[in-house]
Amino acid sequence: MFKTRSKYFCKILGNPKEMNQSVLPTYHDVMLYYLFVQHEQTVLNSGKNAGVGKILEIVVPKIINIWKTSCIPTVSYIRICNMIKKIHGHYKNLLKNFKARKGTSIMQSKIKCFIDDASKLFDIAACKCDTKICKCEKLKKVPIIERDFLRDQRTVRKMAIGSLDIATTKKINKNKERKFKKTETTIAKVNLNNKRERDNSKEINVLLLSTFTFSQMRLKSPALATACDRTGVSDRAAAMISNAVLEDVGLFSKTNPTMTIDRMKIRRARKEQRELLIHKETTPLLAIFFDGRKDKTLLYKKNEEYEHFKRSTVLEEHITILQEPSSNYLGHVTTDKNTAKEVKKSILNFLSTKYETKDLIAIGCDGTVINTGYKIGVIRLIEEELGRPLQSVT
Repeated sequence: MFKTRSKYFCKILGNPKEMNQSVLPTYHDVMLYYLFVQHEQTVLNSGKNAGVGKILEIVVPKIINIWKTSCIPTVSYIRICNMIKKIHGHYKNLLKNFKARKGTSIMQSKIKCFIDDASKLFDIAACKCDTKICKCEKLKKVPIIERDFLRDQRTVRKMAIGSLDIATTKKINKNKERKFKKTETTIAKVNLNNKRERDNSKEINVLLLSTFTFSQMRLKSPALATACDRTGVSDRAAAMISNAVLEDVGLFSKTNPTMTIDRMKIRRARKEQRELLIHKETTPLLAIFFDGRKDKTLLYKKNEEYEHFKRSTVLEEHITILQEPSSNYLGHVTTDKNTAKEVKKSILNFLSTKYETKDLIAIGCDGTVINTGYKIGVIRLIEEELGRPLQSVT
């Protein structure tokens, strides 16, 4: 069991302890439970301080479970973590030089202000509107039977979560399950009706096809595909418009459906036209200049256990490529390893997508060994790949 020591006693909020399950927690309750878990993890790790992320993985689910007991929708996991980090940051700032400053009037006013703020509800409800004029989404709205309880917890805090709340929660969950099953049944009936309609339409199509003979005719429509990409029209809408135009000019009718255009034909035409444009829009390069630097890249990794994203930063090598002599920006590439082979591979892969390297006669870079090495430098490796020497540009 947890034993309080003067070392772990909170000089501002009091003795760290477990959270009360019968009421929604305040900032004061959250901070005391945070310190409680922090000390517990320190004991389990043989005196080694636990990380903030590990503590939050214990604290945040506990808070969410208390709010779920009241059937009140909550904000995201990351938002709750940020709220705890913010109040913990204020707490740590107050502890700086606490012994020297605790007798001053400024420090006393800061402590009083912090305690007053900590007595407020740790409000993680997804809906912050006035309950009478709430315009939030249905999933974020507070249930009508819980509105009085939430209003009480935000103000006087006289009500508590009891057996009635647990029974009501079970009742609401059963209603949700019943509605979900009803929806599934309705969807199944609709799918069955659609299947029967499709089967009937297939029989009609077989009868129609048996009365006509068709020859395969693939209609090429590059101009239509380009126009669709320029205007942002969907494949289905483009197919409907095309069929209407063909019907107006007399090329399409029910007795001669060989010229029918469906959405998949439009999609294939757009794909072919895009590939043609990619290969056609190649620009000859005479000279390029490249330079690299290491930048921090922000990444979000998904935690499968709690279904939330954890933020982290990664140091990556970013290489900028310019066209000379006008110094036009062509783009930038990243490499997993900062080696000459990786840099050479990334640059040539980038240039091969849009530009022709057969006319390249000069290349420039900064004077690092990785770039200018006479045996395994980037420039040397590019020359070997192209099969000809290049002029150096500074």
